[in-house]
Amino acid sequence: AYDTWLIADEMQDESMGRRYLRSFYWSLYTITTIGYGSVPIITIHERVLAMVAMAVGAVICDAGLTAVLASIIANKDRQAGTNNRRIQCSKLFMTTHSVEENLQMRILEYYAYVDNEMKNIDENEIIGDFSLPLKSE
Repeated sequence: AYDTWLIADEMQDESMGRRYLRSFYWSLYTITTIGYGSVPIITIHERVLAMVAMAVGAVICDAGLTAVLASIIANKDRQAGTNNRRIQCSKLFMTTHSVEENLQMRILEYYAYVDNEMKNIDENEIIGDFSLPLKSE
């Protein structure tokens, strides 16, 4: 026969509550990828404290990653919406004012260039950051 984790951890005579706590500790330890064997947990108080620290660390890490990713996505969505609105307004203006088709195409190609190649960089803002001598050149 083979031993189970209960026998290996000498938990066969412990209450269901302590078995559950031990199992939950093991799962948190595994999920948080902290590793095994560094410092043994002896008392129940140590185990509970370690579990709380692991859970808090996992939540903080997850919340931080989620916030960063949400911010990146929100900024990209906002910029895409702004770009789309600018193009739609320009098309409406050019149609209403009978702008010749060749010029319309050049304007839309410029917007595509600014959106795709320049990644929405504001040239005036960049030039505004230059020193006065550099601006004069």
